[in-house]
Amino acid sequence: STRYPEEIAQKYGRGSGPLTGYGYLLRFNRSGTTWSYNIETREYSDNLVTGMGFLQRVGIRLGSARTTWTFWPENDLVSTVNVYGSLSGTWDSQTAEAMNLSTSVGVSISGTRQSTLHANIQQERERFDGRIFDLLGGELSFSTLVFPWYRLGINLGRGRAVDYRLYERMGETAAGWSQVFFLFDRRLRLSQNSRFLRLFQSATAQRAWIHSLSAEFQATNRLAFRNIFQWRDFRWKDLRYGDLVPGISERLENQILVRYRINYASAVYLGGFGSLQRTDGAPSQSWQAFFKISFLL
Repeated sequence: STRYPEEIAQKYGRGSGPLTGYGYLLRFNRSGTTWSYNIETREYSDNLVTGMGFLQRVGIRLGSARTTWTFWPENDLVSTVNVYGSLSGTWDSQTAEAMNLSTSVGVSISGTRQSTLHANIQQERERFDGRIFDLLGGELSFSTLVFPWYRLGINLGRGRAVDYRLYERMGETAAGWSQVFFLFDRRLRLSQNSRFLRLFQSATAQRAWIHSLSAEFQATNRLAFRNIFQWRDFRWKDLRYGDLVPGISERLENQILVRYRINYASAVYLGGFGSLQRTDGAPSQSWQAFFKISFLL
């Protein structure tokens, strides 16, 4: 039981009396060599106050179920084959009105050279702002280790999301990515990632490039350093967005992190984040630092 501060209650028209809410989570898992499944349900009432920020949404009931069959082919090309199916839904905890319902089936194949092939089909019904969107989509992705230091992947998809600004269903998407990494003496790791995304909708085309360069150094068993540079380049060609979305957005980010591990479950983190951004030609910048302690009681 808790209550809003008097100042907040008056400013936002909230009651000043005590608030009592509830939340629960029930989960059952079974893991096996060839068959695994899990079932989960949870609910958070409307008057559950989450001032600490651990829950981003209340007043909902969620349920999900997933099952997976694993096959172990005895050959040099394929190591495992996973076939899965899942059901999930979100309902309003007061009216029991369905907000999102989805079902999917898929297969994932792992093989030589750390290769992965994944394909799935998903049917989804989503309610947003009084409108209902029926989404039938699919996805196909493949990644492989071309060289010991170079990984290449591609991802193709169709109709898996809703454009909430234009109230229309998205169309085909295509994405490709590559990764180059070097490991020196198991202490220093350098990696470069590039990702390209192309989105085709009924009346627009969008594209994005994301490049990142990272360095990780394990100085001792307890002390580690990490530095990441990232460049994002987004382009939108649909003028219907108006002022909601810029036509061109370019952003350079830098993340620095120092971690000191106290024991296997406790660590201290010190880091910073900075960015330089240009949106439709207008520059801006932001900087912040943080300190964090993580421990297990």
